[in-house]
Amino acid sequence: MIGGFFRRNLGLKALSLTLAILAWAYLTYGANLGVRTGITQQVEVPVTLRNVAAGMVAEPAAQAVTVVVGGDHGPFDAPSAKEFVVYVDLHGLGAGTYSLEPHVVGPRDANVERVRPASVVVTVDRLISRRLPVFVQYRGRPPQASGTNGANVAPTTVVVRGAAAAVSRIVIVAAEIPGDRLTAGFDALLAPVALDLKGRPVGDVAIAPNLVHVTVPKSVSISE
Repeated sequence: MIGGFFRRNLGLKALSLTLAILAWAYLTYGANLGVRTGITQQVEVPVTLRNVAAGMVAEPAAQAVTVVVGGDHGPFDAPSAKEFVVYVDLHGLGAGTYSLEPHVVGPRDANVERVRPASVVVTVDRLISRRLPVFVQYRGRPPQASGTNGANVAPTTVVVRGAAAAVSRIVIVAAEIPGDRLTAGFDALLAPVALDLKGRPVGDVAIAPNLVHVTVPKSVSISE
């Protein structure tokens, strides 16, 4: 019985040793010599624009693309988005809408299999500026010119800068008063907003200065 016990125990030890050797061989050789081959990683990389012509402004329809990278990397050495640069070259392009192939720059050993989407739509437009008056607006009332109902704005005009298509949609620039009415003694710095014909903010434009000073003297009687 004792001899049988030792023989069985020796067999278990041999089996354990064999399994340990196989596991070591897999981790040492298999993972490096092809077991990981064919595995792909996906990283999302922001799109940058290069060589935008002077006096022009450009905007990509997609702010980022997915870069699919193949190779023998594992979960602990997978590439990160910070290692890649994706750009679209706008050299020589004037105003218009273009579908362009993104260029990928990454680590030397990175195997870039594909980019999704394969092309990026970019709109190029003229960069223009307009000087516009600032109106005072508060909830439930239409915009009013500076000085109306005793409200004063300084400065009375601002410069709006952006793509020609966006700037052309601007109807007025308004400084919105908090609440539903002006009050005597009101004094605040407000951010002017460019509005279209339907009263909606027009994005992608810069306004300078970005704050205006709106005041109502305490001695002024505010009409409803």
